[in-house]
Amino acid sequence: MSALESNFIAQDYTEVSDRGRFVQAKRPDGLMVFFDIASDEISKCLNHVRAYGTRMDVYDAIWILRGAAISLNYAKRHGTQCEVDFINAKIRTLCEEKIKAISATKQLAADNG
Repeated sequence: MSALESNFIAQDYTEVSDRGRFVQAKRPDGLMVFFDIASDEISKCLNHVRAYGTRMDVYDAIWILRGAAISLNYAKRHGTQCEVDFINAKIRTLCEEKIKAISATKQLAADNG
């Protein structure tokens, strides 16, 4: 068992499997998620959402951020550096907003006990 697998099992994840480029795991709420090993901003953000967000947070973040990744790759191939920088800034903003929203929701739930 890899260290990654042990980490998720310690957090009550089940069906944990290190697949090389990602770790597949079933969250305590039953949602199967795939944690990226990559360290780019989108992967780190998605991993945070997969770990701490609601099921709907996960679905929303994946379609928004994977679409942003496609847009970024397209701009890198066919656009200007200014366009690449602009898309990167939008991605950072999306990630920050999503993580803040999840944190606020968790805090509200904790406050209302």
